Amino acid sequence: YFNQRWVEFTHLEQERLLLDGWQQLLHPEDRVPTIDLWQETIRTSRDRFQIQHRLRSHDGSYRWMLTTALPYRDGVGRILKWFGSTTDIHDKVTADERLQQAQRLQAAGQLAGGVAHEVNNMMTIVMGCGDFALQSLGPEHPQRGEVEEMVKAAERASDVTRQLLAYSRQQVFRLVVLNLNEVTRDLTPALTRLIGSDRQLAVRHAPHEVWIRADRGQIEQVLINLAANARDATETD
Repeated sequence: YFNQRWVEFTHLEQERLLLDGWQQLLHPEDRVPTIDLWQETIRTSRDRFQIQHRLRSHDGSYRWMLTTALPYRDGVGRILKWFGSTTDIHDKVTADERLQQAQRLQAAGQLAGGVAHEVNNMMTIVMGCGDFALQSLGPEHPQRGEVEEMVKAAERASDVTRQLLAYSRQQVFRLVVLNLNEVTRDLTPALTRLIGSDRQLAVRHAPHEVWIRADRGQIEQVLINLAANARDATETD
């Protein structure tokens, strides 16, 4: 016998739910472990069957359930009937999953912050030594261009570390006056690599300079996210 709540949830008649009819409502990923535990309970002297699983509603959606059943045995141990209940725990399970995801993100943020601090310390040394080298080389030295590129690369790496620190909430945003055309020009090579060689990136700058006050790392992150989303949206199997 299944009570009215079961019938309302499944829209199946009692006859279809009896015997193994309820097993057809189990989520495909949960069906084998649930049935295996059910059969093990029947074969052995286990005094309780209990498992979490997803159950299909009449509208085709699945909800997490906690099913508990107690066997009623005769004098020789044969099961004559079952007494049980199925409790809707969907909200609890999804809340636990969100909590675990938040904890993983927090751990990732702490790791990112630690790595960013180390990289930032190293880039500070590179930029400082690069500045000293530029002062020593003078404006006409043939290797000056290479040293300048090295310093620029270190500055870009430092910007990345600031983004990681901001992500890990270990550093506040640094608001500065930015030229959006310049930001997009500097980021174009990275965006081109991000979208892949099978796609073409078209960058159309504003006809006039656009100045804003913002954190450069955050602006770059917005552009990177947009490019990544566009790439994912155009992927084909």
